[in-house]
Amino acid sequence: MSKTIKGTVSKAVKLLLVEDSADDAELAIRMLRRGGFDAQYERVDNAAAMAAALKRQPCDAVISDFRMPGFTGLDALKILRSTGLDIPFILTSGTIGEETAVEAMKAGASDYVLKQNLARLAPALQRELKAAAMRADHGRVQRELVEREARYRDLFDNMLNGIAHCRMQYDDHERPVDFVYLQVNKAFERLTGLKNVVGQNVTQVIPGIRELSPELFEIYGRVASSGIPEIFEFDFKSQHQWLTISVYGPARGYFVAVFDDITERKSAEKALRESEARFRALTEMSSDFYWESDAEHRLVVRSAAGGKESSAWAFREGARLGERRWEIPSLSPNEAGWQAHRAMLDAHLPFRNFEVSRQGIDGTVRHRSLSGDPAFDVDGKFMGYRGVGTDITERKCAEGELRKLALAVRQSGTGIVITDAAGAIEFVNPKFEAMTGYCASEVRGKNPRFLKSGAQSREFYRDLWETITAGKAWEGEIQNRKKTGELYWESQHISPVLDENGSIRNFIAVKEDITERKRTEKALRASEEELRTIFDGALDGIVVADVETRKFLKGNPAICRMLGYTLEEIAGIGVPDIHPMRDLPRAMEQFDKLMRGEIPMAADIPVKRKDGSIFFADIRATPIRFGARDALLGIFRDVSERRRAYEKITRLNRVYSVLSSINALIIRVSDRMELYREVCRIAVDLGGFPIAWIGEVDREALRVNPVAWHGTDERFLGQIRMTIREDAPEAIGVVGRAVIDRTPVISNDIEHDPLVPAKGSMQRGARSLVVLPLVVAGEGTGVLHLYSDVLGFFDAEEMKLLAELSGDISFALDHLEKAKKLEYLAYYDPLTGLANRALFHERLSQKVHAAQRSQGKLSLVLADVERLKTINDSLGRQTGDELLRQLARRLERAADPVSIARTGGDQFAILLPEIKGRTEVGRAIERIWRDCFAQPFEVSDTELRISAKAGIALFPSDGANAETLFSNAEAALQYARQTGERHQFHTRRLTDRVAEQLTLENQLRRALEKDEFALHYQPKVALDTRRVVGVEALIRWQSPELGLVLPGQFIALMESTGLIQEAGRWALAKAIQDHSRWVALGLPAPRVAVNVSPIQLRRRDFVATLKEAVAAGARPPGIDLEITESIIMTDVEGNIEKVKAARDLGLSIAIDDFGTGYSSLGYLAKLPVQALKIDRSFIVSMLNDPDAMTLVQTIISLAQSLRLKVIAEGVETEEQAKFLRLLRCDEIQGFLISRPMPFDEMTALLAAQAGVCAPTLR
Repeated sequence: MSKTIKGTVSKAVKLLLVEDSADDAELAIRMLRRGGFDAQYERVDNAAAMAAALKRQPCDAVISDFRMPGFTGLDALKILRSTGLDIPFILTSGTIGEETAVEAMKAGASDYVLKQNLARLAPALQRELKAAAMRADHGRVQRELVEREARYRDLFDNMLNGIAHCRMQYDDHERPVDFVYLQVNKAFERLTGLKNVVGQNVTQVIPGIRELSPELFEIYGRVASSGIPEIFEFDFKSQHQWLTISVYGPARGYFVAVFDDITERKSAEKALRESEARFRALTEMSSDFYWESDAEHRLVVRSAAGGKESSAWAFREGARLGERRWEIPSLSPNEAGWQAHRAMLDAHLPFRNFEVSRQGIDGTVRHRSLSGDPAFDVDGKFMGYRGVGTDITERKCAEGELRKLALAVRQSGTGIVITDAAGAIEFVNPKFEAMTGYCASEVRGKNPRFLKSGAQSREFYRDLWETITAGKAWEGEIQNRKKTGELYWESQHISPVLDENGSIRNFIAVKEDITERKRTEKALRASEEELRTIFDGALDGIVVADVETRKFLKGNPAICRMLGYTLEEIAGIGVPDIHPMRDLPRAMEQFDKLMRGEIPMAADIPVKRKDGSIFFADIRATPIRFGARDALLGIFRDVSERRRAYEKITRLNRVYSVLSSINALIIRVSDRMELYREVCRIAVDLGGFPIAWIGEVDREALRVNPVAWHGTDERFLGQIRMTIREDAPEAIGVVGRAVIDRTPVISNDIEHDPLVPAKGSMQRGARSLVVLPLVVAGEGTGVLHLYSDVLGFFDAEEMKLLAELSGDISFALDHLEKAKKLEYLAYYDPLTGLANRALFHERLSQKVHAAQRSQGKLSLVLADVERLKTINDSLGRQTGDELLRQLARRLERAADPVSIARTGGDQFAILLPEIKGRTEVGRAIERIWRDCFAQPFEVSDTELRISAKAGIALFPSDGANAETLFSNAEAALQYARQTGERHQFHTRRLTDRVAEQLTLENQLRRALEKDEFALHYQPKVALDTRRVVGVEALIRWQSPELGLVLPGQFIALMESTGLIQEAGRWALAKAIQDHSRWVALGLPAPRVAVNVSPIQLRRRDFVATLKEAVAAGARPPGIDLEITESIIMTDVEGNIEKVKAARDLGLSIAIDDFGTGYSSLGYLAKLPVQALKIDRSFIVSMLNDPDAMTLVQTIISLAQSLRLKVIAEGVETEEQAKFLRLLRCDEIQGFLISRPMPFDEMTALLAAQAGVCAPTLR
């Protein structure tokens, strides 16, 4: 799209026009370009051409005429739909009916536009192009949703954890009694062995489960009701298959269970407990004790020895915790021994069998042998020593004490093997036998290498042997083989036993079976690796947060990508760092509630990235234990795009709703202010805009004045700059700029826009605004001002819809103005602005009735402007029209404007109330004539002088009612014209004139008796084909004395004498007779229009007369009645009934001279008429007078909206006919086609049109 001067926007569009008329196609393109489209098009007019064009080159839309020769718009629609193209299809027609339009819309048409209202084509095309684009976007979104669903299903089915989605069932007391499987994955079936369970109740799948595991139903029911997740362990079917089940409730009455098989972990835990028990037993029963010292060699831990240690000695040892070993009084070693020992400790070297002797408080001496290894943390930092101590007092005691020791060894919870210095087994305890499956007798004398499994290398054993033969202890893990051949792992501690000379005497190996621990460690490593793979490869962001500090302990790569941090940085931030600061206190409160289980563990919340930008995430959270800490596991999914798409669709739907409601409003509203108020209300109530107001432009004050608003008050509107003056002291604001440029003005950030008073707007919740100009006839006449509570609300798509909205409102304002103008023209003369003849007659009647009540007097003056025809002929009609306008203004200044009217082309009427005598009336007329005619008129630099003749009638002497008074004034005016008098009062001298009228009346009566009248017929033709479709019957008088007399010379007299009733009856019968003759001759008989006079219509027997005449003619009668607008409105209700009766007889009704009377549009819609005839005066002047052109266009639009045929009479030029065709007029009548002709000439014309020989007439 590109901007053009004055802010208009042109949008390139390729169109296919299905239209048989090049003129109609050009008019449609012109209206589209005026509506902002840069339209490129191809025109076709048949099915084959349309199909070829669609195949040859794509287009954006198809616009089709509804009716063409051999081809219709519905045919074109079928061709388009057969191609599969989803593009707008808009029907245009001048004659399409509502039922046909509905049928087309059901068939798939996007819209239909009447050709006489092509101004609606551009908005309709813009709307449908927009709808097509939205359908394309919707289709793409649907495909993406299907793909995402497939990916989710694949992930769901391939999860290692079993998952089941279930619906809980309750009894009448809301107690859980059963649940239904709604969805399960493959892992669930693998872990539980349950197949094809979806749709079944658990009590059907596992009979008796409710009685066997009531706690299961209790937990599931609790989660489904509260939504609070729970985790528990469950022995599935009591078969020692242990499962961890995590349950959460996505909605009330539903729960999701996640299953994890922990059978192996349970076994490992059991083995670990047994091992710990054995270790405790060994420690408790062994003579050794365990000790630890810190990095400063202070004693921090010491277990009690297994033997019966004297309480005095134990007390002394226990009391020394926190001291260094050499700080405790001892008997041995000596100082050198202690120094050597301290040197080993400072070098962080392991030591073995360091003997210490001390005396207890009871005086007894105890001997200890201590061994220890240095301990380091993961970073290699020295942490202290750990070791064991052995009370070797017994070794130096009697043999009885040795037997006690042997017993302790045999009962040890660890396997013990004693070999000689060469490695031959001398002793094994029962635990060894249990571990290996060998009995003591089988292994005694053998080297322990017979247990080797081959898993360790020769170098491993060489190092072990070298270590222990060097007098050092060895500790490590070995995989050996049992007697059964089964492999097992054992932890060994092998120590050499030295004699008094320091020579190795024996080796003692302490063994512990660690097979189960090894299996557990392997399973744990595998599980940890699987979890890490899932954790690191997850598309969702995952974090673990410390509950106490709210800091993140761990995160996966996906959360790093979302938040913009590295893995190292994630561990240093927390919940406050990723939440917008303005909502931080509330966020922390939500975090605490989450941990307490007071709110659901899932929510869409705003999240702040490292760079400060904000996005929305769907966060699922659950409490966990992370090491020794209480933590929260959070799963983040970025839903920003989904939220934006949803918010955008919601906003556009609201605007569509506003558009629809306002379009419906436009159809029914008839008042401008009501339109303004309802538009503001709809924008706020349906559109969700917090504030809406409309202002109108005051061109004199050069400012915009608010006239309607909703959602605010006048105080707020008073803060807005309303000026449209370019040189205003204060800068022009957004309102003035929209009016001046006639283009929308947007402020998507009110707070920082210098043209907008932000304080008042933001206090009312507004964050952005748009000002839409209301443009009528190319001029900015007002603004629609909308506020939004969303920052950056008014984007391109929003503005397309709002531009259409402002266009629709502008169109409605234009339509209301034209309707107002049409209403005005019904009562006022469009040239001078004075009251017309109809309105003056109403006012005259009111004044006469008032004078009758008050016994007052009135003077009626009819003035005829002289030389006006000469001025029109010599200087042009425009000069004459301007002269009449200036004269009207002088008359308004000289007399009461309400008492003045223009009653004819060059005739004015003046009513002078409360003037009693002729002398006073004469002076008043002289004064008015002096004010109006004494000074020359200046027209187009030409000085003109005119005067006027006047006819005067006085009430009550010259007439007791308005009709008589006006008639006598006309008679006086006519006499003034004939005699040359400037003023002529109605007097008895006019009886001569009356006598002449009586003579003419007698001649007319004789003419009726002697059948001296004839009908001439003037053709009416269809505008598009120029073929005769009807004729108007015009009466002519062939007088023996006067010759051929035209209607203007006798019709008025007939109406005033009542002879028109008899003449009208004769004319109707004659027209029916002639029509029947054409039918009998086999000619295409046109419909014959017969004029009806007011006297005929007022008679009670009007309908009976019609019945009698119609009965004598052919069926159907083929007769139209033409009734003038002013006649039918004199008694609307009564005339409606008579016209309906005429229609029931098969007659059609047309309103003649439409536009010259004062018909009410409300009553016009009720009249059972079929056609409107536009008065010839408007047709003659429409090419030169914009007001006349507007009136003709309005009458045609009005007729078509009422589904009436439009006939233009008085068409004299091809240029007039061309414009009428563009305006969609149906028929024309006038000298361009033919003058009125006798019956035989009309018969010949009909024969020629039918292509047959003219029949011989008798």
